[in-house]
Amino acid sequence: MASIRRRKGRPGWPVDYFDAAGRRRRLAAPTREAAKMLRAQKVAESRQAAPPTEDAQITMTVYAERWLRQITGALAPRTVDNYRTTLRLYALPAFGPMTLRAIHHGHIKALLAQKRNDGLSKNSVRLIRAALSAMLGDAVEDGILLTNPALGIGRRGRGGSTRSPRPSGSG
Repeated sequence: MASIRRRKGRPGWPVDYFDAAGRRRRLAAPTREAAKMLRAQKVAESRQAAPPTEDAQITMTVYAERWLRQITGALAPRTVDNYRTTLRLYALPAFGPMTLRAIHHGHIKALLAQKRNDGLSKNSVRLIRAALSAMLGDAVEDGILLTNPALGIGRRGRGGSTRSPRPSGSG
């Protein structure tokens, strides 16, 4: 979220925003109109507006094939096979023709919720998220994406244990 506010006794219009990496940033503009333009520019930059590369319009299908070839020597063969199968069965049917930059947090969250509603176990859904996160994390390293849209999806903020608390007292 970005905001513009006037500070009493200080010149300029501060623009407070979060960059693509999630860090809070503050800039100032001389006028309110300039601050609005700066805010709009920074919000647009924070939404997968990575610097132009030759892979800017690469689809998930093409990138997944390339990524699986790249990781073949670095990971255990079974891990690569599991990633390949998971992507082929679940991620590519949903996101295959989309460009990587078009895939956002909400898309992945909706896919995982749909798979859970379709009857997949929690562990299967976790493995789908893990495969997507690993691949999209490497896309960030390759400079195609600014942030990994699969990060932060999961049990965050939902309490630790599902067991009921022990009754107090001795006995």
